[in-house]
Amino acid sequence: MFPTGCDGWHLGLIRTDNKKLTALDFYNSRLQVRHEDFNIVFKGKKLTQRYAVDQWAKVEAGRLDKKILRAERYQGLMDAVQAGDVNAVGVQVILPSNIYGSPRFYSETFQDAMAIVRHLGKPDISITFTCNPKSPEIISLFISSQPSRTSLRPS
Repeated sequence: MFPTGCDGWHLGLIRTDNKKLTALDFYNSRLQVRHEDFNIVFKGKKLTQRYAVDQWAKVEAGRLDKKILRAERYQGLMDAVQAGDVNAVGVQVILPSNIYGSPRFYSETFQDAMAIVRHLGKPDISITFTCNPKSPEIISLFISSQPSRTSLRPS
């Protein structure tokens, strides 16, 4: 994807203000749309999507490695064991609530929603919005080199 052989993110990269450059900041910068500059990433079509997903997985794996808490040091261990939040094989770990998709994330999100209902009362109305992804108004928002999601579906 990068014919000039430019480096990707690696440990030790420094920002212009002499702070460490995180992988998230690096890939956010690389995936920004700059109309005046040529960006090879956006010319890759399906490869662009693959690139974005791979880099997101890399960043998320790094976040997960830093945020896994060892069970023996975690307060409320018995609550986690009873709720089934602990892996049965290998070292026992508990995923914190800020890891999307973990049991604690869903539990905390549910509790937040119930707190809102307690404070504001039951909702009076529920609205769902949908749109036609092939409508001219939606298509016109895509950058000319960016494929629309509808063009990626198999026919």
